[in-house]
Amino acid sequence: MKYQPIQYATLVLVSSLALLVISNINIMAQETPDITGTYVLQSGMIKGKPIDDAAKKAEYVITANSIIIRRGDEVEFHMNYKLIAKAKPYEIDMVIVRGPEGTKGAVAAGIIDVSDGTLKLAYHPGKDNRPSDFSGQKGMLFVLVKKK
Repeated sequence: MKYQPIQYATLVLVSSLALLVISNINIMAQETPDITGTYVLQSGMIKGKPIDDAAKKAEYVITANSIIIRRGDEVEFHMNYKLIAKAKPYEIDMVIVRGPEGTKGAVAAGIIDVSDGTLKLAYHPGKDNRPSDFSGQKGMLFVLVKKK
């Protein structure tokens, strides 16, 4: 069967659209987890050493695009974040928008894992030092438990 130029162009266009739809389905299948909620710190590490007890007294509120750490009514840190679902563990990029003097604008690259109401967040300051595990040996590790 011989195709006319318009038929050939239509066939190519339809085939391309079909491939685009299929690839988008695969991308959408890699959705990020819903991590929103209020958490308390179960445990943590900073460069291989246990986190101090003061951090356990804070409340960690995670919205669709921010993490707020507060003690009582006082906000200590407010970070915006973006989850990236291209790999597991999921990647997270954060930037401080409010915090102690000199911290605004600081960035961090991390990884997260969510399972049964527990959120593990491992990160390292800077954008080029994303941790590869949840050991907390080189950066920071927070193990947060969702409040019920």
